[in-house]
Amino acid sequence: MRNCMMIAWSVLLFVACNSDSQDYLQSDQVKLSPPQVRVENVFFEKASSIKILPSEEGTKIYYTTDGTIPNPNSPIYNHPIQVNQSGTYNFMASQDDFMNSDVIEMQLFAMRKIDIENVEIIKPSEKYPGIKDNLFDQKKGDFNFRSTAWKGFEGEAIINIDFQKEEEIKGFVVSSLIDHKSWIFAPEEIAVIYVYADGKEVNHSEKFPETNTNDGKAKMEFSKILNEQSKLIKISIHIKGPEVIPSWHPGAGKKAWLFLDEIVFL
Repeated sequence: MRNCMMIAWSVLLFVACNSDSQDYLQSDQVKLSPPQVRVENVFFEKASSIKILPSEEGTKIYYTTDGTIPNPNSPIYNHPIQVNQSGTYNFMASQDDFMNSDVIEMQLFAMRKIDIENVEIIKPSEKYPGIKDNLFDQKKGDFNFRSTAWKGFEGEAIINIDFQKEEEIKGFVVSSLIDHKSWIFAPEEIAVIYVYADGKEVNHSEKFPETNTNDGKAKMEFSKILNEQSKLIKISIHIKGPEVIPSWHPGAGKKAWLFLDEIVFL
């Protein structure tokens, strides 16, 4: 009994002697929060703007307009950025004695407004049909895939458009959602049939396999297809997600979802 009491007192004495020895993070081990970026319009006809919400005093926001990673030689944000052409804008918070923040990437697209009236969409889920014209309203959805801004498809979507007149189209962008926790994956392939005024049809396809990596983050995806011969009267767009959920996912082998909120023409 005496030995047990001595051991207990030894433990208490050790804890008491070490109660003040705590590890604290140094400021240079603390990563800054990323900038809060607000975009007027992701898709725009003439112009848009990018605004950064106020950050802590002493924090500098470096940015680039060409898709590269910002660094101390990059421009410093001090007023809203006016945008009049497509581009990829990156932003990073920096402050002395702290680690730089993660980089926030924003893609903006200068688009051609085309009145889409004769369109066939095959086949959105009855559970997530979206509103009638949401794929062509030039409005970007948020991360709530249940909102009417999104159309949900089980694995693939086909969009057939008859412009009813000759339209000059240099390409298009498919805007989709990645949310692996909700079994939603980005397009892995987009196949296109271009129909020209003389009746000629041209088939084209591109693959995007690198978009469905296992990083656990919900994010927006923009898949761009360019068209060398620009004057079209019809177009058929076949958007394919994974046939089944990949092996690394808890839902492996089950049907994957594809969510689209916009198709814009360039």
